[in-house]
Amino acid sequence: LDLARIRTLLSAGSPGPMDGLLGGFMDGITLPGLTPERPISPSGLQALLGCPHAFLLGKLLGLEERPGAPATREIGQPAYGSLFHQVAEAFYREHGAPFCRRDGSLPAWLARMDAIVERLFAAFLGEYPLVGEAVRAQQRERLRRDLHELLETDWRASDLRFVAVERNFGRPTPVELPAGERSLHLRGRID
Repeated sequence: LDLARIRTLLSAGSPGPMDGLLGGFMDGITLPGLTPERPISPSGLQALLGCPHAFLLGKLLGLEERPGAPATREIGQPAYGSLFHQVAEAFYREHGAPFCRRDGSLPAWLARMDAIVERLFAAFLGEYPLVGEAVRAQQRERLRRDLHELLETDWRASDLRFVAVERNFGRPTPVELPAGERSLHLRGRID
């Protein structure tokens, strides 16, 4: 997970337009996670391990692909995932402990989730250009259905216990994980 490995991974392919282009420029870049001053998040580490080349281009050199216009007939990714996460977070922040204790009934909790879906979906529509009421209704129902599935799955869990919502770790001092001769320094949030 060091810069030499990234260079090796980049030069392992067939000769192409990137060969030698970066020269000494890379010597001044500190790879995230190798020092406590520049920790890496678990999702950043996943991106690095998944495709070091894409990580180099996007995260280190800032050459990420420009986002296109959002889809107007459905909520595309990553917007849908973010909305789903926002609604789930709001539900568990407001109702996590009593829901996990199974206070009340599942239908009552689903109704509470529906109210949060309505509120946050309406706010989301102010930022995302879905066309037509039929499309909006279909996407609202998709979100409601997916969140009902989350609650139903959690309700059936035998060892469900509420701990926290979006718990930070590695603050102020990053978590140090030994990784061979070096250590990784992590900071982030746990859902």
